[in-house]
Amino acid sequence: MKVITDSTGTFEVQLDTGTYSLIFPEKHQSFTKYLESVTVESQYLKPGRESCFATWWETPDARFPVSDSTKQVTCILKRTCYTEYNPCMIYTGPLRR
Repeated sequence: MKVITDSTGTFEVQLDTGTYSLIFPEKHQSFTKYLESVTVESQYLKPGRESCFATWWETPDARFPVSDSTKQVTCILKRTCYTEYNPCMIYTGPLRR
């Protein structure tokens, strides 16, 4: 199932009982294409180890259970100022003050 959030990152959907995963759209492609798309170097960003990217690509961005009593699920996805949600890119530039 594909969902699109509103401007605050919120969405509503009815789910059956089970365990669910959230996966970012860029992970819905082969690992080779994913790796090509996310390892673009810039002045201050360098790619880390390929094994890091492989683990990140295979791992859901969030997992959560839904039971008969579940009314609301909150997933907090953290990102950094420099590498967004991808922990495998290495920031080499100056730090913000």
